[in-house]
Amino acid sequence: MKSILKPSIWIVCWLACASCEKTGLCTDEKLSLTRSDLTATPALQTNGYYYGAPITETGPGGRTYQKVLVLYQNGVLLSAGAAELPKLNEYVRSIERSTRTPGGNVPGRKSSWGICTLDGRSIQLNYWIDGHCGRSTVLATGDVLNDTTFQITQLEKHYPDSRGVQTEAVEQRFSFRRFAPKPDSTNRFIP
Repeated sequence: MKSILKPSIWIVCWLACASCEKTGLCTDEKLSLTRSDLTATPALQTNGYYYGAPITETGPGGRTYQKVLVLYQNGVLLSAGAAELPKLNEYVRSIERSTRTPGGNVPGRKSSWGICTLDGRSIQLNYWIDGHCGRSTVLATGDVLNDTTFQITQLEKHYPDSRGVQTEAVEQRFSFRRFAPKPDSTNRFIP
């Protein structure tokens, strides 16, 4: 009995300390889009960043913030998180510094990156989001309204587990803000 108990304790401890990703039990979803330069269809400005409509957290003291996306002419997308409106430039500046810092948070975080494609007046954004067991992907599709505004109308979430694919209609408008220097698009996840 004692000989069985000791290995069992080690196995339970090992499982408790190791995440499924580290053990290879979980895998990330793959992006469905292929990166290509946006220069052939210059329908959107790329010398700054885009911010979404205000979102207010529920509950007492809920803050209002806006999602930040950076599009690059090489087709790379930086899904930069969210910040409060008065602090957007300061927030993007901190991300820009992080992309220049070896081992910085943004370049090494897979869920910060994705791909953007334009086809006429259509836009598609494909990016990773953190998940319970492996990273899920989102395919956001929408319309380019003018060279400084686009609207996402559908989100298609691909989960690496039994949830499969879930689609929802949305109305997420993003507006452009000129900003320099932009965060660097170099990362190890988008070839």
